Amino acid sequence: LPGLIDLSQLLIMISMFLCIPYAFLRRANVDVDIVYKRLPAPLRRLLDALWAVLSAAFLLAVVWHAGKAALQVIEYGETSPTLAMPMISYWLPILCGCLLSALICIVQIYTPADESETSEPR
Repeated sequence: LPGLIDLSQLLIMISMFLCIPYAFLRRANVDVDIVYKRLPAPLRRLLDALWAVLSAAFLLAVVWHAGKAALQVIEYGETSPTLAMPMISYWLPILCGCLLSALICIVQIYTPADESETSEPR
């Protein structure tokens, strides 16, 4: 079917980059917590906040660099090979998903994880 590759790639981009903020929101990131569980609660809270700050900084850097690339795509007027869809539609999920994830991380700096979440194995 003509255009199926373009559409499936776009849907993958949308689903993938909208699942990332959901994982951050649910604090469902993959982690290894062999040592973490044995640390005192204040130190765990500090590490949680530090992780959120570093994650937000990384995601905002991704948004910055992806935004520059997206502006180039707009400037050049690039389109997808089969359906001639504007390529910016492929960049928008990246930008929105990473920005939303960064905002969630910033909120999590001020909202520590539930103790019940950190005491059960993941």
